Amino acid sequence: MTKKEYLLECLAEEACEIAQAKSKVIRFGEDNEWPGYNGTALTRLCTEINDFYGVLELLVEEIQAMKFYLPNRDEIEAKKRKVMDMMEYSRQRGIIKDTQ
Repeated sequence: MTKKEYLLECLAEEACEIAQAKSKVIRFGEDNEWPGYNGTALTRLCTEINDFYGVLELLVEEIQAMKFYLPNRDEIEAKKRKVMDMMEYSRQRGIIKDTQ
């Protein structure tokens, strides 16, 4: 396994942990606290997002060193616009009641 492959595996793991923490926020509420963790469900989600960013930064550094990848602000901003457009579509369909 190469360093890049290792970091890709770690990134996938962190993404799964974000998904799990997100589900707990939705199922149990943002302010839910569970035994063994010092903080709320929302705090846990934020921690998992930070963990993801940590691994992502390591991966980006590794890939940049190999001249394969540089973050593309245009693509990132386009994705953000697409997500917001889909959110508005869901709002129009009555799926989203508010953006809180």
